Amino acid sequence: MTVLAGIRFVDAPAVGEAAAGIARQLGEPLQLVHILPAEAAQVPGDAARLFIRGLLEALAERLRAQGVDVTSAVATGETHLELLSATTQSNVSLMVVGLPPPQAGRGRGGTVDHLFRECPVPLLAVQSAEPFASWGPNRQLRVVVGLDTSRPTSAALAFVERLAHRAPVELTAVRIVYPLYDARRLGLPVPMDYQELEPELEAALRREVEKLLEGARSAALFTRVELHPSLGRAADPLVKRAMELGADMVALGTHHRRAFGRLWSVSGQALRLRKVALLAVPEEKKTRNEERGFVTVVGATDFSPLGNEAVALARVAVQPGGSLHLVHVLQAHPSAEEESELDARLRSLVPDGDEDVEVQVEVRVENQPPGSDVASCILQSAERVDADLVCLGASSRSALSLRLLGSVATKVVGSSPRPVLVARLPA
Repeated sequence: MTVLAGIRFVDAPAVGEAAAGIARQLGEPLQLVHILPAEAAQVPGDAARLFIRGLLEALAERLRAQGVDVTSAVATGETHLELLSATTQSNVSLMVVGLPPPQAGRGRGGTVDHLFRECPVPLLAVQSAEPFASWGPNRQLRVVVGLDTSRPTSAALAFVERLAHRAPVELTAVRIVYPLYDARRLGLPVPMDYQELEPELEAALRREVEKLLEGARSAALFTRVELHPSLGRAADPLVKRAMELGADMVALGTHHRRAFGRLWSVSGQALRLRKVALLAVPEEKKTRNEERGFVTVVGATDFSPLGNEAVALARVAVQPGGSLHLVHVLQAHPSAEEESELDARLRSLVPDGDEDVEVQVEVRVENQPPGSDVASCILQSAERVDADLVCLGASSRSALSLRLLGSVATKVVGSSPRPVLVARLPA
């Protein structure tokens, strides 16, 4: 693996020394790359390229004196395209570039902006060599990670965990919360105030965060978790909190959104602010099911033969030591006696002797919270338990009939961000 530094001579010392500090702690070689514009190829005698090579090699020599294995290269072409090409030619683990000042140009559409949208490896934009050059046994790296439940966020945490295994990292995990949205997403009572974090919602969000932090928490020197209710875009309170904590770096997952998707890209918004070093980590290629199997599976049933078949499929899908979460949705609140009977009936669908699987049951009521139909209730339950798979039944109606009737299975399949397994009876 190699750390790649994209060098512009206006910020060469900062980028080179920051990249060298990280490469030294990771135990990886460092490659310095400077890109000349295509017009430089027209300079007689390659004078410009020779001059740049000399300056780049002088920087490399200074960094070698710090105990880092450094190589240098000069390429010609479109800067961001050549740097992207360099990541494919070498086994690059991290690209480091300079963070342009807020007043530079229009602030968007430049090299760094292009790289943040397209770089296939973690990309770090820095303003100065400190604190990366001094990071080591006697100086921890203060990192703020912006959290959500996406796979890019998991990739960002995995990268921070890797850093923490090499040298001390002080980690602050910040979750920007939209109480109205998150309460509805998790199927919890909707708060009256957008800044209100009711105990049940806060507890559910903290469970989500703690599950995400399992690996990074074990590696970091110190970890804190903060929930910040918000109404506007996430980047502003996230970067503000990082500045208040004196963070050295903000780490985010990136979806590499394009066109209008960039309007709600948190990494893109944070880049616009230009206030703190920013690490953007793209989604990993492996799916979480390839990494850990189906640990938590939701089985939804209406107690019909097809619904009970979905529960059986859900039980088969759960790996040993996992959790099977059974969901049944009612139109009205049951009495305490009815709820107890439903609990026992749901549990009876799982064969006796399944001690290697934890069985949980949940009876949901339509329109709780308001606007939640049966499909929404199932999706909310899956979100709350962070399910790896959702199982439910679907009748053998025609495709046209399904579209017209809007079946529960059709809505779940069309809306779920998680894999869905559908049980069907023969046509």
